[in-house]
Amino acid sequence: FIDNNISVGSTGDLPQAPAKIEAYKARLTKLLSMDYTDALIKQGRNAKGHITSSVANTDRELDKIDGALQEVRDRSGMEYCYYSIQFHQAYWEAAQKIFPEETLYADMLKKVNAGIARLGTLEQLYAKAEANRIEHIKNTRLPAPVVKDAILEKVLTSGFNKLYGAARNVSALKAVLTQNGWTTLRNSLTGIVTGRERSAKIAYKGSDGKCYLLPDYVFIREDYVGGSFINTVAVFNGLDGEEMLCENVK
Repeated sequence: FIDNNISVGSTGDLPQAPAKIEAYKARLTKLLSMDYTDALIKQGRNAKGHITSSVANTDRELDKIDGALQEVRDRSGMEYCYYSIQFHQAYWEAAQKIFPEETLYADMLKKVNAGIARLGTLEQLYAKAEANRIEHIKNTRLPAPVVKDAILEKVLTSGFNKLYGAARNVSALKAVLTQNGWTTLRNSLTGIVTGRERSAKIAYKGSDGKCYLLPDYVFIREDYVGGSFINTVAVFNGLDGEEMLCENVK
């Protein structure tokens, strides 16, 4: 109870998760087969304090998993939920069996088992992830522009096509400005104005024929030289876009 981490940790730990859970259960079986009547663990002072402090952690994890079920769109995310809750089940099953007099432990095991029942099988979770993915694509849209400026919008689409078009076989469809006005850029040491930028978003068609929204790190930037802002350029940080329906590019 004291030395075991009852969580998956990260998606990178998923391949080892089933074996770790079974190993934990095997340790419980071995312990229950022993005569530990006079052992420190049966006295329970250190173990019980640690177990009771784990209640809040399990409650947080159950809430987190319930929320994730509505949002996770990939198989590994659902596997994380599935194995995480099984870790907690193994933990509270051990607590309940070793300390059957503690009703709190039995209540926590019931709560975790109810959470497992809500999850269902891995195959059901995979289907849920796919349904979430499809729903997210359907609901992904360009935001309404905070201001319209045909010249700056053209800077964005032309800059995108120049940078990625021929090289990645993609094409810009539409850009919108998401910032009304500019953010001044200054040298971090001197405070001297070096330029300005404003945020935007852009939709594009990928090489696979599908449409995508590039939602983050899209800017128009200008240098400040000789008292004037010049060299208007579009700035992007890769093609890590979210799939959207082409019909939603309006």
